[in-house]
Amino acid sequence: MKKKSLAILLCRGPYASEYADIGVGIAKKAMEKGYDVKMFLYMDGVWVQHARQSPKVFPNVGKELEGAISLGADVRACERCSSARGINEEDIVNGGKITSLYDFVQMLKECDKVLPILG
Repeated sequence: MKKKSLAILLCRGPYASEYADIGVGIAKKAMEKGYDVKMFLYMDGVWVQHARQSPKVFPNVGKELEGAISLGADVRACERCSSARGINEEDIVNGGKITSLYDFVQMLKECDKVLPILG
């Protein structure tokens, strides 16, 4: 039997709102419930996989995302959005990827459910 799958489109970065934290939390819970999770980071959402987040007051959503990746989440970020913000492969958490927007289209084709977190 095919595993249920969920695609999450995250368009908000960390610290401006709780959308990034909520998106990563949903990804982790979905995997606990047996879903295959794919997450695409778009627009300011690309900041979520930035490795050098170190706020003193807020949780480090990048570390939480890295935890989701280690549990099996497939996390990809838009190449154009990342480039426009000066983010490259050396700046992202372990297991994260910077890829084409076409990867999101493929996620839409492969996944049973899509959750847009636009903010």
